[in-house]
Amino acid sequence: IHQQRLTPTPMETRGVLADYEAYDKRLTMWMSTQNPHFIRLFVSGAMGLQESLVRVISADVGGGFGSKISPYPEDYLVPAVSRLLERPVKWIESRTESVQNAYAGRGQYYDVEVAAKKDGTLLGMRVTQYLDVGAYCAPFSAFQTVACLMAGGAYKWQGISSRTVGVLTNKVPTDPYRGAGRPEATHLVERMVDLVAHEIGMDPVAIRRKNFIQPKEFPFTQNFGLVVDSGDYEKTLNRALELAGYDQLRKQQTEGRKHGKYMGIGLSTWIELCGFGPSSATAPATGGIALSEAAQVRVMPTGSVIVYTGTHAHGQGHETTFSQIVADTLGVPMESVDLRHGDTGEGTAMGYGTAGSRSLSVGGVAISRASGKVVDKARKLAAHILEAAEEDIVFDQGKFHRHTALACRRAWSKGWKRWPTSIRQISSGPSAPMSAWSRWIPRRVRSRFKNMLRSMTAETSSTRRSSRGKFTAA
Repeated sequence: IHQQRLTPTPMETRGVLADYEAYDKRLTMWMSTQNPHFIRLFVSGAMGLQESLVRVISADVGGGFGSKISPYPEDYLVPAVSRLLERPVKWIESRTESVQNAYAGRGQYYDVEVAAKKDGTLLGMRVTQYLDVGAYCAPFSAFQTVACLMAGGAYKWQGISSRTVGVLTNKVPTDPYRGAGRPEATHLVERMVDLVAHEIGMDPVAIRRKNFIQPKEFPFTQNFGLVVDSGDYEKTLNRALELAGYDQLRKQQTEGRKHGKYMGIGLSTWIELCGFGPSSATAPATGGIALSEAAQVRVMPTGSVIVYTGTHAHGQGHETTFSQIVADTLGVPMESVDLRHGDTGEGTAMGYGTAGSRSLSVGGVAISRASGKVVDKARKLAAHILEAAEEDIVFDQGKFHRHTALACRRAWSKGWKRWPTSIRQISSGPSAPMSAWSRWIPRRVRSRFKNMLRSMTAETSSTRRSSRGKFTAA
């Protein structure tokens, strides 16, 4: 099984502007990256600077899909030249340079063997991945092994073995891009399931039904230790078959063959690992960098809320989803939430950025927990103002009140204007009274999975004339 090598072509090419201030040895970089915190970490280490003296600013990025996570040579060269010349230096990548130099994706050959019973029961799988590493290893080339990690797909196997062989070539290095091993895993397992079905004369739908992980078996631990949290794959399958009109398509297929028309019907079900973690399990593929996420929520005296997150946006709509989390937790209008990201000079100390379908499942949890901490701090203040025990204070729709006296409500904006002088004694921790910080690390080898099933038809005749097919997804 061959996975074609891909070349990233984001709408916005990379660019770096670096300004080194020799007087206080501070470096400021403006650039197009999915993870400014990573760049700060790597550049500060390479240039021998304190990490606190390096600031990386990245506004909304015009496309990335993984190609703008890892640092590139220019990310080091531009600030180095700025320090050498003691003046700002700018470099903008041309479209041709982007195609030639961007870290590539995929580029694997798979040697796969599957054992199964004649009744369609899947038994075991042996996978060998031959990876085109490129001329040298990119920062996160080790993530390509995810394809082997998830080779089991949505099915139950008695055993799976896998290994990856990296092959150095004269090409651009390979790094995570557009799925980072998960689409490759789906390709190899779905192809093998279809081959088994064909070999034993079984309908592709039937063999999938027979081997799906069942809803009552969740959480389900796969062969390599990943814990799949939830799912109902057969229900998804049934919905896709209903939308596609599968039974009718099979009838059309049989009837068409009598007249020299050949219809192909394909199925593919997949699950996707989201929110990589914990750090103890992912460290070998990240150089020891913790795949955590941090957030800070700060409520101003006027009632507006500023949210700092370590994730980054290049089209995901974080401004909407993250603002909704904060608004629901604090009971404030969504319009009053100001989301800040992409600047290492403010907010959280470290962030993983946006990649691997993890922003909401990890970054969103950090924001939710930070918002909850703000409520807990404000509850102590409300108890002081309302002259009640903290356990008697109820928080409802952005307002605190006594459990037995709804009339004693205090809105956030009104309550804060009456801060007592002893607020520091009431508040817990070193942070400001109406500010809270949270860091979230997935604690187990258990991640969030999403699933989908797709079907597609294509038709051709004995004269090799083709017609449009039908595509459905559920």
